[in-house]
Amino acid sequence: MGLLVLSARTVWRTGRAVLSSNDAAGAVATAAARAADAGAAAAGAAGGHAHGHTTTALAAVPRWMLFLLALGCLVVAALVAGLTLGLMSLDMVGLEIMAQSHNPAEAAAARRIQPVRKQGNLLLVTLLLTNTLASELLPLVLETLYPGGPVALVVSVLSLMLFGEVIPQAVCSRHALQVGAWLIGFVKVLRAILLPLAWPIAAALDAVLGEEIG
Repeated sequence: MGLLVLSARTVWRTGRAVLSSNDAAGAVATAAARAADAGAAAAGAAGGHAHGHTTTALAAVPRWMLFLLALGCLVVAALVAGLTLGLMSLDMVGLEIMAQSHNPAEAAAARRIQPVRKQGNLLLVTLLLTNTLASELLPLVLETLYPGGPVALVVSVLSLMLFGEVIPQAVCSRHALQVGAWLIGFVKVLRAILLPLAWPIAAALDAVLGEEIG
């Protein structure tokens, strides 16, 4: 009889220990799940806060300035899209030949472009970074002007496609030398502003692909 009582107590204690272990595991799992939910909520809040901060910053800008900013983004995107095609189509050999041309205007234009075109990867990265920034900022500005509707999307896509890509590239593909020489000062300003970001990328491209493109 004593053995039965002892066995029953042992079984009871073992079962209690197992239940306690299961309860502890369940508590740990619940705590981990709550921590994961809290982390996800914090990440979502951080992302929403960043987007909301940008929207709030633009919402504080006067409406007429937003229109000017949108126009500026479109103009910059158009210029750099045309310059990317035009300047990168002019290789150094062709520029050297044109610099010796008997046409004074053509020779002067080629000589103006040569120093910038010589750093082909830096030029390419600068123009592409500028185009990306302008193309990304334009929809944000239009969304601030026309919130909660398809107007911002439609205007952004159509304006960038037509005025920011098709027309500039059509012009610069035919008059690359003249347009490039005329806007070379604008390119130098962009290169100076974006140099801290563009130079490391261009240096990596130089190391992998070589300094000359085209």
